[in-house]
Amino acid sequence: MRTPLDRARAKVEEIERELKKYPDFHLYLLARTREERSRMELLLSAIPAFDLWHKLQNSISAASITLEQH
Repeated sequence: MRTPLDRARAKVEEIERELKKYPDFHLYLLARTREERSRMELLLSAIPAFDLWHKLQNSISAASITLEQH
């Protein structure tokens, strides 16, 4: 049985395949500093799928940190 975390990761992968069609998304992935990512997030926020992808990524990161602590 898949966990909610597994389902979230699968959804992120699905959305990411779609986002990779956008050159700006590639630049976002290459950004090294938080400032660069913030600028790219403003551009990418025009893409509805980016917002969901970003929120899921943050949730997965938080869940992974929580799991590592236990």
